[in-house]
Amino acid sequence: MKTLFVIRHATSEEASGNDYDRSISNLGRRECYSVGQYLKNSGVFPDIILSSSASRAIQTARHLSQILGVEASRIEMTQAWYLAPAVTWFTAIQQLAESASTVFIVGHNPGIAEVVLRMVNQSISPFSFPPLSFAHLEFDFEFWGNIEWRTGRLVRLKDPSSI
Repeated sequence: MKTLFVIRHATSEEASGNDYDRSISNLGRRECYSVGQYLKNSGVFPDIILSSSASRAIQTARHLSQILGVEASRIEMTQAWYLAPAVTWFTAIQQLAESASTVFIVGHNPGIAEVVLRMVNQSISPFSFPPLSFAHLEFDFEFWGNIEWRTGRLVRLKDPSSI
């Protein structure tokens, strides 16, 4: 079985200047702590974290990894995942190392929310994906390369206000 956590970045500072360089806010740091503690207490520890390289996404990935005690070297980032559509994330997921059982992906709406909607094998209505929301999906496959759209089972859908 493969486990995927689809995570939207934490709340960021108000837009002023370059969107790519926006940092997470004080609220975003509190969200990271709350969600990180929830995941830690749930026994969730990623083998790898894929993240957009935008400041707010990578800060979210780093805060979560620190809270979970996961080495920062397990974070892979690229600018290609900044505002990436679902299909870009899907390709990255299918190319994951088979040794990784639990994976986090950290990105931006609308693409990251679309990943959730297209990966799950059920309808989610109503659906919203505010900052630092996460969807916990499980797949009954041994290999990431076998995953297809609509094959994930939604285990839980959470945001900081529901933890």
